[in-house]
Amino acid sequence: MERRTFLTLAAAGLAGALSEEEIKPAAEGSWTVQEVIDRIMAEIPPPHRDPTVDTLKIGSPEQRVSGIATTFLATVPVIERTAELGANLLIVHEPLYFNHLDEVDWLSEDPVYEQKRELLEDKGIAVWRFHDHWHQVEPDPVREALAGDLGLTSESEIPGLYTIAPTSLEQLARTVKEKLGLPAVRIVGDPEMTCRAMGILPGTFDSRLQIKFLAEQPADVLLIGETNEWETNIWVEDARALGFRKSLLILGHSDSEEPGMRILVPWLQKLFPGLPVQHVPTPQMFRYV
Repeated sequence: MERRTFLTLAAAGLAGALSEEEIKPAAEGSWTVQEVIDRIMAEIPPPHRDPTVDTLKIGSPEQRVSGIATTFLATVPVIERTAELGANLLIVHEPLYFNHLDEVDWLSEDPVYEQKRELLEDKGIAVWRFHDHWHQVEPDPVREALAGDLGLTSESEIPGLYTIAPTSLEQLARTVKEKLGLPAVRIVGDPEMTCRAMGILPGTFDSRLQIKFLAEQPADVLLIGETNEWETNIWVEDARALGFRKSLLILGHSDSEEPGMRILVPWLQKLFPGLPVQHVPTPQMFRYV
């Protein structure tokens, strides 16, 4: 396991969760989908959420698993790539059917939904969502994975706060863009302001939490996945106009949380020796002109 991934998992209390004596190699196909889910959930600290979105979205719990793929979103290209790899259990972070609860009654005559479901059935791929309980681990592995990709480790008692070398907001944005291999990073604030401390809240947080973090913590800049465009970014812009040194970097939800699904791979490989486990990146969907 590469050192950065190990440190990320160790920070989340997962790298050393099992001893070698507790892990028994399994022949490919000896685990069912439900057994894989149960094994993963046995490693998540209680209490487990009920209700939760972490449910099997398609496929039989009794299906034998030939391989596991992880991803942020199960788009059609991801599904096709999963099948090419010979995996038949896809562990996703976000919804399969275009809404948070994966409700499908409103999609009953939608051709995209129907053909996507048919594709999964034809390929024999089961899809299980791992969202609520992955974020439940402390410290949050999704946040820690993103910080790890940026070369950051926190010595603060404040979760999500990182000290950085003094740099301008614009240069910081360029560094983040380069390290994460992104086509663009959005900036709110003065590009010339010097940043010395950065908060990281990947994905979608309630804007009140984002704003309170910036208002109450010693962070010059907050790196987030997304926000409604009448909420956190407006607070930051108003703060700047009033003379406060606050700024915002917006990556996009997918780009901020994909690392958190990628670091699942070495952990799952340890949980399920003998089962092929690979990460399938979610392709960039946005184009910039």
